[in-house]
Amino acid sequence: MNTARILTIATALLAGTGTGRASNASTAINDPVSNRSSHTPCPFTRICTPDRLDYTVETVWGSKYEGEGLNLWGSSYTAISIAAECNDLIFKTWYGVADSANHGELKYRLEYKREIGRLIIMPWYEHSFVFPGDRGIPRPGIKMAWHFNKTFFAGPDIYWQEVNGRMLGYYAAFAGAQFKPASSLLLDTTLRYGYNGGYVGGTIPRGSNSLDYYVTLTWKYDERIELDLHASYSQALTTLRSQHRGNDFYYGARIRINF
Repeated sequence: MNTARILTIATALLAGTGTGRASNASTAINDPVSNRSSHTPCPFTRICTPDRLDYTVETVWGSKYEGEGLNLWGSSYTAISIAAECNDLIFKTWYGVADSANHGELKYRLEYKREIGRLIIMPWYEHSFVFPGDRGIPRPGIKMAWHFNKTFFAGPDIYWQEVNGRMLGYYAAFAGAQFKPASSLLLDTTLRYGYNGGYVGGTIPRGSNSLDYYVTLTWKYDERIELDLHASYSQALTTLRSQHRGNDFYYGARIRINF
């Protein structure tokens, strides 16, 4: 599967969806919570007919392919993502390739997002296939965020993934703030402290901690088109620090089209 084929699939999917509803979705890379404005939750059992579906297509470029403090591919990457949302269910497919190395990854992800007052609960399941090797990796998780007000939020982020036949976990706590310096701009800043019990592929033989800083600036051109610019820094702790690896700065951009 190459980039040209992915673009063909994306075009075919969009051609069959119709216009759908205009969406205000704005989910920045590495953001702990969605920037989507509050909405009235619909009953989980409501049928997802085409007129109730929102679609989003994103193209992403990143200077490094990061995973909990490690540059996994040693290269920048380019990716495309397609998402369909119905009521509180979100289905995403994501395909990324290294720009100067023989690596790629295909992900399928299903999320259920529920807003209960100031609390957002999001259980999810993701299955990824890494190329070369084409090995499927199951990854269930749950994310929660409490909004103290319109600016500040905090919460836990937990997931498990299969590593050499064992399910090992990643546990994190995050806190952040969102600001609107202008009507068409959103600034998101987040601090995250996490522990990874096991890295895919056995890169790290035992767990390690890291402290990550994220800054994302989103510019909304109109209701359909948005641009994200993001910068992140991962500070290695414990195992990674003892191996003199993991401190990393990376950045990227994302164009999002809502249908």
